Amino acid sequence: MTWSDAQSHCRQTYTDLSTINDTQDNSQVANTMPSYYMSWIGLYRNWTWSNSSTASNLPWGPGQPDNSLNCATIVGSTGSFNSHKCDDQRPFLCSRDNAGQGKAKKDVKPSASRSVKVQLRVGSADLNDPTVQESILQQVREKLVEQGIREEVKLRWRTQPDGKVFHREEETAAYCEKEDCGGLV
Repeated sequence: MTWSDAQSHCRQTYTDLSTINDTQDNSQVANTMPSYYMSWIGLYRNWTWSNSSTASNLPWGPGQPDNSLNCATIVGSTGSFNSHKCDDQRPFLCSRDNAGQGKAKKDVKPSASRSVKVQLRVGSADLNDPTVQESILQQVREKLVEQGIREEVKLRWRTQPDGKVFHREEETAAYCEKEDCGGLV
């Protein structure tokens, strides 16, 4: 997602994009991530955190920050920060408060969102039947495991403005003439 889309997602689902307060947090986050990831964190603009806390002693990578860019990632292999264009598409890290643990402890989870367009051949099944949709998702999960993807993957269908997930291609074309369907999947 873009930085602002990632921030919106984190704020709706958890608390915010991750804030890294010290070297211990930084090490924990970097060790949680695949080494090849460069994931959005809550650092932006004049290098402040999106939760309004003060940023200090930031572990910038070589030649960083580029102050002409406004958003930052953490590099999984090094734990260093890099500046990027905010509209780049990247994985992101959300944080959430753990209730009932005395002090506010943060739980950091790497997250990436991908949209995939599914095209199915005409058949007798009602593709908008929740049982059929769950069966398709289960088959996709099994394929991911077969391909060695063992990390937590959450799959869900995107519901369109009319409440349906699937449309016949000719219905989609007619529907999109009336509605803005720029991101229809």
